[in-house]
Amino acid sequence: MTIENRGFEIRQLVTEADAAAAARVGSLAYTFTNQYSDGTLQHFFRWVTDKQSHEDKQVWGIFHSQLDNLDDDFMNAPVSVDAKTAGEAATLVAPTPGLIAHWIHRNFKINLFGTVRSLGGLAFVGVDMKHKKRGYAKVLVTQWLKDCFAKGQYLVALHPFRPDFYGNMGFGLSSPYYDYVISPSALPKDFVSVNGAKVKGEPSFNALKTLKPTHLEEMVECQNRYSSQIHGMIQRNALSISEQAFKSKGVTRVLGYRDNSGILRGYLLFTFETTTSGGLINDLKIADLVHETTEALYAFIKFLREQDDQIRYIKLTTQETDFFRLLNDPRSGPAAGEQSGIVGFGRETAKQSIALQYKVVNLEKLFSEYFADRDFNGVDDFKLWINAEDTFTPEMNPPVLLQFKKGRVSVLEVGGNHSDKADASMYLGIADFSALVVGAVSAKLLARYGKANVEPATKLNIVSRIFYSEDSPSNSVFF
Repeated sequence: MTIENRGFEIRQLVTEADAAAAARVGSLAYTFTNQYSDGTLQHFFRWVTDKQSHEDKQVWGIFHSQLDNLDDDFMNAPVSVDAKTAGEAATLVAPTPGLIAHWIHRNFKINLFGTVRSLGGLAFVGVDMKHKKRGYAKVLVTQWLKDCFAKGQYLVALHPFRPDFYGNMGFGLSSPYYDYVISPSALPKDFVSVNGAKVKGEPSFNALKTLKPTHLEEMVECQNRYSSQIHGMIQRNALSISEQAFKSKGVTRVLGYRDNSGILRGYLLFTFETTTSGGLINDLKIADLVHETTEALYAFIKFLREQDDQIRYIKLTTQETDFFRLLNDPRSGPAAGEQSGIVGFGRETAKQSIALQYKVVNLEKLFSEYFADRDFNGVDDFKLWINAEDTFTPEMNPPVLLQFKKGRVSVLEVGGNHSDKADASMYLGIADFSALVVGAVSAKLLARYGKANVEPATKLNIVSRIFYSEDSPSNSVFF
């Protein structure tokens, strides 16, 4: 599909020449990779061509329609790609001229409120340095949102480089991420099992086995079962797990736990990081921790505790808000002796960050199709008019009048002002509503902070109950 408008066209990037152009633009948009020199650019090129072959990803670009006035400069210089066979000459790939911006459309499956649903993802967003501040980011995101709508992805997500930038486009903040730096000795030795008995688990050399690419199908099944237990968790497919676990040629270590029947119930991916303490002492960074059962979790915890003679700290990033309760000593390893907080009585447990934002693409479709099977906490015989202001794509999110019966929702009206027909009206921005509808924040908190208004105020408890979630979204799949 090619879309022409205002002197540019939008189309999918499918050729090696397209990939070379994306490598030129992307390497300068993601300078932290240090792959923008002629000698290293081929790594970026190969990364893009690899993504072009994935069924769950589509690489898109915005091109100049008129090429007469383009500079014949660095952005159009050929990319030198080493031959895969020793002794053969390198190949020069000339970029498709005129690329202004690019992005990747990701197609995910996510567990939301106990049901696997589709989720659109935005990644690899880049704009040519000479064309910034000219509205191409808006064109890019708008086109992606339209594509998501066409695919039935009425909820979308991204990892923001600037939350305020995407907040202005209507993306709401998900739950925060927590970066833990844990001393191995802070991990528990046992867990409570049947009849309150303390269980220590079997030795690591019996419980854990190294996993290889031949176990990939089992890992996919395990991760998908695990994600079905966790609200907000994105499912991984075989390609995603393979890239994460086996593409590093042994840098990432992979251990698995099987139950008594031989079924894989969890796996641990980790790497080592050097420290200032010398080569004999390292930090262990957890890339992924999947555990269907408590037994699987404690098998990994036991293994990690046993590394205290060689490992200084264990590093883990998680959206689990109460992970610190697992630890015998919740203090952050490097700051164990330091005071924290404004008054100095606190102790640092983890560093908090924002790394995921959601947006509702279309309010009407969200309720009539996407969440048609969701139980809105049993709320019955209640009409709610929602005006979630979307200044970025207002045509995609007009107000809706909803009817709740025995927890199920139906759409009565779309557009206009039908607050007179409702038992309550809610006014807020689409970004905050997007956070609310996935359970990342409560309606009461939004009202308390002045980010939402419910009229009449006496109905706030009912509105809050509609969108209440016992669990906030928790996801460990980064894209």
